[in-house]
Amino acid sequence: MLKVRAAPITPLTLERRTAVGVALPGLRLGEVLGSGAGGWVIAAREEPSGARRAVKVLAGERLRPPLARDGMRAEAEILTRCRHPNLIRGIRFLELDDMLLLVMERFDAPAVRERQYGGGLCVRDACGVAVAAARALACVHELGFVHGDVKPGNV
Repeated sequence: MLKVRAAPITPLTLERRTAVGVALPGLRLGEVLGSGAGGWVIAAREEPSGARRAVKVLAGERLRPPLARDGMRAEAEILTRCRHPNLIRGIRFLELDDMLLLVMERFDAPAVRERQYGGGLCVRDACGVAVAAARALACVHELGFVHGDVKPGNV
């Protein structure tokens, strides 16, 4: 049987992180919260208010796949236009030569996936999550956007 190895996830370089900080004055960058095919997500705080933010970064090789740049623009447009209690709010979107940056509010709660591993959800809670997710998806669908990656790790 042929084994296919996934390409390693490219770390966020110090040079790129510095460029993000320069492009977003007023934000103090923290740790990288996650990374994947869609880029990196970095914790941040607004200064001087201390408001918690997350910065999604799409850069370098992550911009190359067809429609990657268009997908991030669409995500930014939806998150900055659609106001719904079950959606993270987009605050600012910047397009630089080799980077796209989306500043969002930061919401720290375990995803459904982590809750599943931590003992699961009772039926009532699972139904509440499903209804909340459906309402949020209806909001973005009204604006012509299809999420395309609805899964327990993203809810």
